[in-house]
Amino acid sequence: MEPLNKRQIVFRVTVPIFSVVILLIALEIFARLYLAVFSLPRTHYDFRKGRPAPYSDAAYFSKEFISESFRQPGGWQYPKGTGLIIPNEYKGTYFNVVNGRRYTAFQPETHRNTVYLFGGSSIYNAEVPDDLTVASQLQLLLNTHYGDRYVVQNYGTHTVTVVQQLERLKTCSPQPGDVVIFYDGVNDISMGLFYANSERTMLQRNRRTIEGMSLFRRFMFALSRRSKFAEVFFDPVDRSIPPHFSDDALMKELRASMKFRFRKAIEEADDYSGKRKAVFIHFLQPHLFAHERMSEYETQLSGNFFIVPRGIRESLLMGYPELKAATRELSPSIPCYDLSGVLNERPDKEEYFLDSCHVTHKANRIIAGKIFDSLHDVVSRDTRKKQRGISG
Repeated sequence: MEPLNKRQIVFRVTVPIFSVVILLIALEIFARLYLAVFSLPRTHYDFRKGRPAPYSDAAYFSKEFISESFRQPGGWQYPKGTGLIIPNEYKGTYFNVVNGRRYTAFQPETHRNTVYLFGGSSIYNAEVPDDLTVASQLQLLLNTHYGDRYVVQNYGTHTVTVVQQLERLKTCSPQPGDVVIFYDGVNDISMGLFYANSERTMLQRNRRTIEGMSLFRRFMFALSRRSKFAEVFFDPVDRSIPPHFSDDALMKELRASMKFRFRKAIEEADDYSGKRKAVFIHFLQPHLFAHERMSEYETQLSGNFFIVPRGIRESLLMGYPELKAATRELSPSIPCYDLSGVLNERPDKEEYFLDSCHVTHKANRIIAGKIFDSLHDVVSRDTRKKQRGISG
């Protein structure tokens, strides 16, 4: 048998390699077609770029807006030795971050007092442009009723719980007459019940999850973030209801622990603010499952387990009674308000939610209005109390 020449060797080596490459490309194309035609959106980006109902009348909606909403803020800072999560500085068309805070529109040039607004991603509001965040809409209302007295600073950031909000508050120095607002609930339930994790940050939890994966699962996880074929057919993420949900004794213990941490952080925040003669107000945020009757859109949304993971509904329905009870218990001594059902009443065919807790512009206006009404009442009572003290 005659030995192979160089051309034959090259042919026998390259043809199999070329065939494998062609096959992989074909499989990737097939996966992308499958996702586009037959599959539910598997990521928040894919879901939102399809312009779901809450964006139906949003004048700001565009491919550029959605693209920027997922690019910004270009990374997050995690100061060593803390549980803080701070957005990077960012300058864009729809999104801006200045001094570690999402930009608040309509701020007066001068002001006497500051409103410190703390919360998770539902206050950071990456779902809307700068001028339609809760903070910016609250600033508009304050301008109308108080002139240039208040400036709102948005300290919202992703994944934080009330404990991390308290830690961020302690980096600030409220002055007499300032207002400190906490707006939260969902992240505390996610960490306390859904993840059953006592660590302070979701970052720590996510790192531990990845570190606990086998090398093969880590490889598949990395590959699934780059290949649609791997994402569809080799999804390494466990999307089942967390197994600890079946342990009634453990869930009871987790609920009690969550409520204790929640109450304690609110009490500490009120004490910290009060010692600086600032007003403290707490709000329990709304969520998708706060009302029993869901629209057809909300039913479809809650059934997409890539957008609303299995177990989130159960977590919120188990956890919110505990946080609502904490709100009632604290309200005689601390201004605490339950806004969990504030979005339940809405016009026909009006939709607010993009997932279990994130909303768009119309909902933000409603929430800002409720916050303003409560802030106005609390500040008025505080002013009358001080006046009585002076006159007495």
